Amino acid sequence: MRASPPIAALVVSALAATALLAGCASPRVGVQGARVSDSNPESTLVEVDIELTNPADDTMRLFQWDYRFTCGGATYSGLWEALLALPPENTPMRTSLPCVVPTAALDQSAPWTISGTLTYRSPSRLALIPYDLQLYQPTTSFSGSGTGMTVTPVPIAPPPPPPAAGAVR
Repeated sequence: MRASPPIAALVVSALAATALLAGCASPRVGVQGARVSDSNPESTLVEVDIELTNPADDTMRLFQWDYRFTCGGATYSGLWEALLALPPENTPMRTSLPCVVPTAALDQSAPWTISGTLTYRSPSRLALIPYDLQLYQPTTSFSGSGTGMTVTPVPIAPPPPPPAAGAVR
């Protein structure tokens, strides 16, 4: 009588088969730059601009960013819900990752780095079930760096128009 294979071997085989069936396409993540988009005496919002492409023939679902940003003495670690549908065939899409850091620790002219992972679901229809069952949730790593940041001007709302002559207040 033959002994049945150990459960661990079956699980490993099932996961390997799932990975093969789910497809090999993963999104490409390119870090484009960093910019300051808001600031106050306590904290500064730095947005890291990202360009994404999908090499597959079908739309790819992006779910979550897990990343770490550093610039001088300032550090931010976070999770950010991507919730994007990335178009197929290398059509570029842009997004940005928010990083809130202490204003006093941020040197906007210093070198900065960002690195992390992006969780996605392969465009293969076969990938849906293993993803939903949390058996196979692929990630792709990314990183980037630069020196200095641009500052996005914050638009100032124009003052309200003066009341018309003879208007009652």
